[in-house]
Amino acid sequence: MSSQKNKNEISELIAAVRKGNQNAFVSLLKQYTPLIEASVSMFCSDDALASEKDDFRQEARIAFYNAALTYNLNQSNVEFGLYAKICICNALISQIRSVKRISTEPYENSDSIFLDESSADPSSKLLEEERLKALLGIIRNALSKYEYKVWELYFSGRSTSEIASILNTDTKSISNAIYRIRVKLRTTLNQERTE
Repeated sequence: MSSQKNKNEISELIAAVRKGNQNAFVSLLKQYTPLIEASVSMFCSDDALASEKDDFRQEARIAFYNAALTYNLNQSNVEFGLYAKICICNALISQIRSVKRISTEPYENSDSIFLDESSADPSSKLLEEERLKALLGIIRNALSKYEYKVWELYFSGRSTSEIASILNTDTKSISNAIYRIRVKLRTTLNQERTE
């Protein structure tokens, strides 16, 4: 299948998903399942509990669905796959932070039989934390200081005009920075995957 034909097919599926077509989402999900699984594996240790992996997988699928809803079909600079991967990675980073925050909150009854056994394993928490740090380190190293500021603001949900206002610059400069960021991250994440 040619690249353009594939892009057109993806765009049609995304448009159908936005209209509530469940079958279109299933088709889109099938095509990107390897990306979702690779992202989950990057954040979830091999010795993680099955329920923990399922939680991460579910979070990744939700992020994938949201990516289909928010992807800009009118631009050609960033492919849907890269956009979805970044959305998934951000969601999984948030999931790790959430799990970490919950696991550090004190329990009212430390003798409770409902204590999560996975929270007793500091090595898996440490591994998750190290993976998060590694991913953020990769992103920091790939981007300039300015681009990293733009990336943080963009992925916190700020619009191009809001970022321009915060950084005291014009929207064209921010749009150009976002394009450069996407290209750099796509190249860097693809290199990391093949190494």
